Amino acid sequence: MFDSHHNTANNSAKFLSLLSQSLLKQVPSIPALKSIAPSKLCKSCVHFFNEGNNAAKYHFSAAKWTQANSLMQLLEPLCEATKMLCASNYPTLNKALPIYILIQPASLIISKIENYLLEALKKPFYVCAMFLDPNFKVSFWKNNKIFIGKFYNLSRFALFQGICRKVPHQSSRKQHSF
Repeated sequence: MFDSHHNTANNSAKFLSLLSQSLLKQVPSIPALKSIAPSKLCKSCVHFFNEGNNAAKYHFSAAKWTQANSLMQLLEPLCEATKMLCASNYPTLNKALPIYILIQPASLIISKIENYLLEALKKPFYVCAMFLDPNFKVSFWKNNKIFIGKFYNLSRFALFQGICRKVPHQSSRKQHSF
């Protein structure tokens, strides 16, 4: 229990530190924010969530903190590129190359993730595993059907047909007598 709580607190601290640094970069005109140490901000947030108010339902688990931390690291190059472009009235060539260098690794990561997802959607055992998982079942397909249809040209019906083609039919199996 302590390790889980310690990991959650550690991940919370890392994420809140990144978040507070990001906020301080975005809102430099508020001097009161600059004086708050990230560790104090983290303790305040944990205390707020543990007070038993309605905010407790938004408290992240260790896995969610790790996911949020990874997402912030993924989006950081895009944030830097946006800040560089918005700093001037129009982008110039001397700013275009550094921005391209910042965005290129992030776009490679995104395309790699898209390829993994597309390959997983084409393989019936991954789809079956999602249906059988009590955490997912068909909620993934219901919640993301527009995204899957638009970006991967797949419908739930097409996925089910692909699964049915791969599963041997009852009549094609050999009958065993016991």
